[in-house]
Amino acid sequence: QAFTVKYDHATLEKLLMETFRDDRLGDCSANILVAAYDTDNRTPFFFKHYSERVCRRHPGLRDEVAEYRDFYLRDVARATTAAPTFFEPARITATDGKEYTLVDGALAANNPALSAYVEARKLYRDARRYIIVSIGTGRSSRQYPWETIRRWGYLDWVSPLHGAPLNAMFSDGQSETVAHALKQLPRVEYFRFNVDLPDSVSEMIDDTRPENMAALEALGVRMVRDFSPQLHRLAKLLYRRRAV
Repeated sequence: QAFTVKYDHATLEKLLMETFRDDRLGDCSANILVAAYDTDNRTPFFFKHYSERVCRRHPGLRDEVAEYRDFYLRDVARATTAAPTFFEPARITATDGKEYTLVDGALAANNPALSAYVEARKLYRDARRYIIVSIGTGRSSRQYPWETIRRWGYLDWVSPLHGAPLNAMFSDGQSETVAHALKQLPRVEYFRFNVDLPDSVSEMIDDTRPENMAALEALGVRMVRDFSPQLHRLAKLLYRRRAV
């Protein structure tokens, strides 16, 4: 994996084709925001779609998302999951012929909750409160004491043998910074559900061994139990909103 991608993207693209066929972003009925990263222009790239109901309420928003409506959902999914070192970058051609080179949205928004909040402010401008639910994929419990890292060079900081600490710290730091910012905003109810990964769970995102999958499932059950008070509060807020 040090010299080429780990997986052939053809299998992923085949599954995406079977799942989405020729459905396009504009065919969706929900409001959607999907993050990717444009390597040609070195900038975040957000696929957007607003529901017909929202566009009727705010006609100006229809033009804002017009350029995204004809993207195939299979291409959107391919772009946002194109994790560097695991898959080739996604090369996507829009209906106007413009080509994009896109990689995993985590490079731009590992915790996309803040980006979603910005969009929600545009869609629901008069809202008295914004409820945000953010679900993490687990925090590494690995520590890097001074004695261990004091003489590390570049290869040590990016080595998978050490848990790729440079990338891990960047991703974790970005996610937690977003969480911290959202907790300080007025009129925002921010629910962040995340958990420290125990030693029984592999930190490798592609570890599908049966024992690791079983450990992840057990961790999920425990997570629901540990977050029970927050989940009940969230349910009450959503039910109250529905009743209104």
